[in-house]
Amino acid sequence: MRIKLPFIIIAILVGVYFFGNGVDASVVTFFYTISSLIKEALVLVLPIVIFIFMTAFLVEFNSGVILFVTGLIGCIIASNTLVTFYSYGMFSLLHPLVIDTTHHTLNLTATTVIKPMFGLPIKMIVDNNIALLSGLAMGLLLTFFQNQRMILGFKKARETSVRILRKTLTPIIPLFIFGFMLKLQKEDLLEQMIVVYSKVFIVILITMILYITAMYTLLAKGNIVKAFKTMQAFFPAAITAFSTMSSMAAYPVTLECAQKISKNFRLTQGILTSTVNIHLMGVGIAIPIMAMTVMMYFGHPFPSLWTYSVFAFFLIFAKFTVAAIPGGSVVIAIPILHDHLGFTPEMSALMMSLYVLVDPFSTTTNVLGNGAFSLMMTKLFSPLVKPKS
Repeated sequence: MRIKLPFIIIAILVGVYFFGNGVDASVVTFFYTISSLIKEALVLVLPIVIFIFMTAFLVEFNSGVILFVTGLIGCIIASNTLVTFYSYGMFSLLHPLVIDTTHHTLNLTATTVIKPMFGLPIKMIVDNNIALLSGLAMGLLLTFFQNQRMILGFKKARETSVRILRKTLTPIIPLFIFGFMLKLQKEDLLEQMIVVYSKVFIVILITMILYITAMYTLLAKGNIVKAFKTMQAFFPAAITAFSTMSSMAAYPVTLECAQKISKNFRLTQGILTSTVNIHLMGVGIAIPIMAMTVMMYFGHPFPSLWTYSVFAFFLIFAKFTVAAIPGGSVVIAIPILHDHLGFTPEMSALMMSLYVLVDPFSTTTNVLGNGAFSLMMTKLFSPLVKPKS
């Protein structure tokens, strides 16, 4: 039986926490160099992946249903925007309870400084933001002009990219994290962070529960009993999502759950199919809250609304490019965190470690949120898209 990634990450954290200080600095430097090389390789590859995924997503639709598609995408963007700024508002209220920025900033002076032995000679060729916008433009062009050869090519490229990422990225995530965690422990920073992030984990769970409850209550027009009954109908999908850390793996179960309560299942099915991997409410809560905590821990101030808005803009559109693998959301988010929130490689590795641990809860929130969203959108679009007899 394959060991699930969160358990591997927990084992790494526990092992490094108890035994990391006893590891020789040269060994730490070796593993940190490997982690740095993996990070640099990701930076080189991700713009290509982002471009392919954004284009492939848009060509799923044809120009004949452009009005429905435009409306649906607009609603997805609005929903992802709402949850992303909800996270900012919640954390702006709660962060004083989570982290004492003065205390932790003073402890950032490392007793031992670990640096990589060398890096890749090739640097990023294309900026991630340009890749994202280029994919958006290419996808829209192909949607209108319907070049079938190119459309098929981008779909195959996406399938190939996902397959490669599954086979290469997922196995090396533990190694990537291991080197950075060894560095942080050798620099006497890991213990402080564990204390801080246990509190953040609780804040994230509370934020998720409140948001999902509000969604189902809105769907039930304020009827709390009906809201919990509707939410309960999606529990089998939620359990599947939690255990697999994959919205796609939970997708068949989500469809079965929706079929029992939807009054226009064909439309609900189409909406769920279109949004299963891009309408990510758990991601919109977990990544921003973790990112802001990591920033503040490493001495950055709480981000201004403008700084956060720029970051949120690119994060919201990056959700359309997420790969269907465990931790895929945070992998796509790393370049955005680097470009717009000033993340260093150490901060990025910490984000990946933390996100993989919370990923089961994030995916569960994605599935429950998408269940409510699909039913809301079914009510909204049913007058326009009626089921065939």
